Amino acid sequence: MAGGTECFPDRRYVRSRVLESLYAASASARRNAEDVASELDYTWCLTYAGLWIRQAIGTLDRNLFLGGRSFRGIGFGFDSGDLAILGILHEKKFELVDR
Repeated sequence: MAGGTECFPDRRYVRSRVLESLYAASASARRNAEDVASELDYTWCLTYAGLWIRQAIGTLDRNLFLGGRSFRGIGFGFDSGDLAILGILHEKKFELVDR
């Protein structure tokens, strides 16, 4: 994380029946379990998190995200690495980052 700080809050993980079923189906594939886990963690989990956060932004009170500010950048990623920028949340709209 920026500045060398680490943040590992309690209850930081969201459980997903969808992802759990994908893991179970992939475990029976004819590939090395370690390769499957690596691919799933990075690709599916990161994608699912982005979709979930995008949905939450549209349904939750924006003040929970904004905390009194007029806008905030919304990003997500793994607690030990990669970060994806989703967009900028304003008081009245959400702008997806176009990359």
